[in-house]
Amino acid sequence: MSAAAATRCCSSDGTTCTSVCSPMSFSQAQAMAHYTDHASASSSCESLGRRLCTQDELKTDVCKGTGCWFNTVLVWTSDSCSTTTTTTTTTTTTTSTTTSTTTVASYYAADGAPGDETGGHQETICASSTLAAAATRCCSSDGSTCKSVCSTSSTSQEEAMALYTDYASALSSCESLGMRLCTQDE
Repeated sequence: MSAAAATRCCSSDGTTCTSVCSPMSFSQAQAMAHYTDHASASSSCESLGRRLCTQDELKTDVCKGTGCWFNTVLVWTSDSCSTTTTTTTTTTTTTSTTTSTTTVASYYAADGAPGDETGGHQETICASSTLAAAATRCCSSDGSTCKSVCSTSSTSQEEAMALYTDYASALSSCESLGMRLCTQDE
C-alpha cells in the first residue's frame, strides 16, 4: 500500500522527539496537510540533525505532546517492512498467464503516541515509501455539505488509506460529483 503519514523525529539516542509541521497548525486537519512520503519525512529529520523514530521509541511515548496534533495519527518510522505487489497478465494469443512479483521499499507507519489515553489510536501498517497521498473530502459550492470519497465497506484505517490519492485525482473526484475540494477552514 502506498501512503502518506506524519513526521516525528527522534534524537540519535531516542530520548527526545520533535514533531514536524507548520507552527500555524492549530488543528489535526491543518496538521494532516503536512503528511508526506517516507523519503521526505526522513530528509526533514536529517535536516534537524535527527532521524525518524523507531516503533519501539514511539511506544515509550517519547513523542507524546510534542505538537502538531500527531498523537493519534500515523507517523513514519525508520523500521522497514516488506510489501509485495503481484501483477497477473493474461495474453490473448496464448492461454498462459504471466505473474510478476515486485517488492517495494516499505516502512511501518505507527500511532504517534500509543500510550496517549485520549484514544483514537491507529493500527500500525506497512506502507510503500514512494507516494505522498491523502484522503479526499468534497464540499458543495457553498460549503454547507461535505462528502468523503471512500468505500462504504472500509472497516479499518488501512482499508481507508488504500483510497488515498494525489491532489489531481482528488480534484477530479470532487468535480465528478459536482463538488469541489473543501478549504482548510471547512
